[in-house]
Amino acid sequence: LLKEMMQEAIRPGYSIEKKLLTIADVHYRFSVEHREYFSVLLAVNAGSIVDKVDPEELRCIRSSELRNAEPVVELFRTGISHGLFRADLDPEYAVVMLWVSMCGAIMLAQNAAESELMRSIDAGQLVRDVVLNLVEGYKKRPA
Repeated sequence: LLKEMMQEAIRPGYSIEKKLLTIADVHYRFSVEHREYFSVLLAVNAGSIVDKVDPEELRCIRSSELRNAEPVVELFRTGISHGLFRADLDPEYAVVMLWVSMCGAIMLAQNAAESELMRSIDAGQLVRDVVLNLVEGYKKRPA
């Protein structure tokens, strides 16, 4: 499901920044529309259910993570080669940072009703802003 939704984000014609922001939107929408699946992905990444999942299913989940991440890694590689992002940026690390940042914002957003601090915040916009700030930090600065 997530892979299908990701196709929207990486369609031709969007700038790299627009694609990354659309990825944020897609992940947030996935977390809302398919909360149970998103929770499983988080639990697998946190290691909290690996002993409860069939090893072959776990291998499939991990393999799909890599397949879903590869187009995003390629976005960062392209951004580096086009001079948008710093030359010293590790594309794989950038994807991990993107995932961690989005997941953290989404987890806070999912529990917003129980938080005075989060109650008045637009959750989807929070996820977008987190990604936007991350992308800005990766940009190449003029010399």
